[in-house]
Amino acid sequence: MWKIYLDMEDYAAALANCRTALQGDPIYLAQAEATFFGKNFYRAASFYAKINYILSFEEITLKFMCVNEQDACGHFLLQKLDNLSHDDKCQITMISTWATELYLDEINWLLLEDDFTSSDRRLEYQPIIKELHAFLSELLIVSKARCAAKHSKGETASLIARKSSGEEATSNT
Repeated sequence: MWKIYLDMEDYAAALANCRTALQGDPIYLAQAEATFFGKNFYRAASFYAKINYILSFEEITLKFMCVNEQDACGHFLLQKLDNLSHDDKCQITMISTWATELYLDEINWLLLEDDFTSSDRRLEYQPIIKELHAFLSELLIVSKARCAAKHSKGETASLIARKSSGEEATSNT
């Protein structure tokens, strides 16, 4: 039934009639391809991030890089990272590395520009540094909580996550 809706390009109805995640992939792919070729790259990135089986994240990343859409590529990688299960350690590591590389590349390009000494350029630079810092901090929090969960009680992992994110811990462990 979902295939009929997909052929009619009624993506919401097609998704509503899917029984498995595998059936949803062709629908997300069709949406992603339509928006990608319509040059709505951020929206396409969100649809590509929901694909689990049809395309690898490397293929999708290279697709964005080939059209020089690094910002949309970064958006895809961050969305994909959010959609992964904590058990996908290899993919989390790879995607985190690629996302970090995109941040560093953007910072490097700003540093290499001739007029970086102007205050306007420095204003462009600071938000990227803050985004990178927030991204790496989030990775550290997740990593600490995962490590604590592996080696101790769940309450301790929860406490570490709260303390790392700046929340006050109210429970005693």
